[in-house]
Amino acid sequence: MTQFTGYARKPEPRWFNIGLMVLVIVAIILVWSLYYAAGQWFEHLTTSAPAAPTTTLLAVKAAAQPADQVGPILAAAGSIKVERLVVASGVDENNQPVDDLVEISLAENSTVYCFSRQATATVPMAFKHVWVGPSGQVAAEINLAMSRSPSNTYSYVNLAGARKGHWEVQVRDGVGNIAGRRGFAVD
Repeated sequence: MTQFTGYARKPEPRWFNIGLMVLVIVAIILVWSLYYAAGQWFEHLTTSAPAAPTTTLLAVKAAAQPADQVGPILAAAGSIKVERLVVASGVDENNQPVDDLVEISLAENSTVYCFSRQATATVPMAFKHVWVGPSGQVAAEINLAMSRSPSNTYSYVNLAGARKGHWEVQVRDGVGNIAGRRGFAVD
């Protein structure tokens, strides 16, 4: 009879355990990245104020209309109603106007902001802030979009070197109907 003095079991391959561990780590990273991406997508949908685009001055003829009228002019389905319209020298960290100006001195501040709060029955909806100079010419048209209603939005223009006089900013819906306007003096 043969006697065994020791028994050595053949070791199991480690690659299976390492492969399983790598698979679990990859699955955790994948789930975390999908969760993060979904959160970013949802946050993008719920932001109330898009970043204000920069503009260049344009020279397009516009009809002169009386200023300092804020309110709805609802002419077509899908129109917007302006609830608040402010001309300001800036916006704070909550995207709210820091002041309400009726006269602007270019020596003190050449950047002017238009803050608007608007509502509509249909979202998303495109609209624009139209900046009209003293001669009735459109100085800038800034295309904006509402992703929810009501929505706070602002735009700004740099009036350095612009003509002095009575200016106006208009809120127009997607088809060009004026929903609100606000006049201000530039000196």
